[in-house]
Amino acid sequence: MTKKDGVLYDVNEHDLELLRENPEAFWDGVIAIGRRAFERVRDELTSLTISDNVEELKNNAFWGMRDLMYVTLPKNLVKIGEGAFAYTGIEKIEIPESVEYIGDGAFYYAENLKKVNMPKGLKFLGKNAFSNTRINEGDYSDVKNEAPVKATDLIKHLVEERVKDKERGE
Repeated sequence: MTKKDGVLYDVNEHDLELLRENPEAFWDGVIAIGRRAFERVRDELTSLTISDNVEELKNNAFWGMRDLMYVTLPKNLVKIGEGAFAYTGIEKIEIPESVEYIGDGAFYYAENLKKVNMPKGLKFLGKNAFSNTRINEGDYSDVKNEAPVKATDLIKHLVEERVKDKERGE
């Protein structure tokens, strides 16, 4: 693993053991998770609790980690980058109130994602942030209308997806 300027890059097997045995040491000094930081252990990681000192998930941080089903986001997180959780196995996500930015396609094709709670202070919601998910629960009522994808658009998308599911008999 490389920690450069507080950004975590490229986790290896040794670091995964450190994460399991001593998470405080693993996260020491990390304020952001870089692009595909867990790529080498993508098939071994099914759940992850990210340290509260992490403020940003860079673009594609967990992209393609199909086995990653459960993630606890840090309470101080401000930014979820583009494609951060795209093509993951995440089933539900509690987005902390501190999050102001969710990038384009952040949860794109997270096909198991059924529940999300949106932060009240969200300032930017990127296009297709939740496209091709199965969201049927959550609270999006406080998403600000200034976001590029308005709350009403997100709810409309979710309703359309539910109608499609019913048509398919799901």
